[in-house]
Amino acid sequence: LSEAFVGASEQLNLDAVIAVNGNHPYLLTSAVDGDLSYPNQSLLAIEEMRPNVVVVAQSGYEQLLPEGVTWADGFLPILRRLEKLGIPVVVVSASVQVGVTPRACSPIQIELALCSADKKLRTDLLDQGRKGRINEEARAVAEVTNAIIMDTLPILCPDELCATRRNGQWWWRDEAHISITASKAITPLMKSKMSEALKLQKTLTD
Repeated sequence: LSEAFVGASEQLNLDAVIAVNGNHPYLLTSAVDGDLSYPNQSLLAIEEMRPNVVVVAQSGYEQLLPEGVTWADGFLPILRRLEKLGIPVVVVSASVQVGVTPRACSPIQIELALCSADKKLRTDLLDQGRKGRINEEARAVAEVTNAIIMDTLPILCPDELCATRRNGQWWWRDEAHISITASKAITPLMKSKMSEALKLQKTLTD
C-alpha cells in the first residue's frame, strides 16, 4: 500500500512516514508484551511523533495468537492507546488472498497466455475467505471513537469475477501482496479515508 499512502499523503499536504516489520502482527496480546516488544516500540515512536493520522495494514496473523485470544482482543489495545493520544486511525481491512504468484511466470509464458496465475476468480469467494477477520476488525473499531475502516476490495475486485491481470498489468505480485499498479489505483480511496479520519481529530482533541 506504500504508493497509495504516499500519494494520498502528498495530496493532503502531509509528510508520509512508513514503518514495516515483516511477519510481526501489530497486536498486543498479553502482559508479556513489554516495552521492548515491536508494537510498544512503534507506539512509543508514534507518541513522540504525534502524527495527524495513522494508517494500519496487516495480514492475517490469527495463527500466531495465544489460545483464547482473538484478533480484535489483540488489536483493540493498539487503537485505545492511539485514541488516548488523540490520533485518528485508518484500519485497512484484511487483504484479498488470490492464491497465485504472477512473478513466477516468465515473460514468454505471459505473452503466450500460458501463465497459470493469469486468472479470473469469483469475488464473492475471495471475500468469503476473509470474513472472520472482517468481523474482528468491525468489532475492534466499534469499541473506539478514533478509527474507521478502509476496504480495498471494491477497488481490487470491482466485478463479479476478479482478474489478476488487467490491461496488460498485474494487480497482484503474489498470493497476498498487491502490485504497484493496484496500489496506485487505491490512492483516491486512501485519500478519502485519511480525510475522513482527519475529521475525527478535532473531536478527539476537544
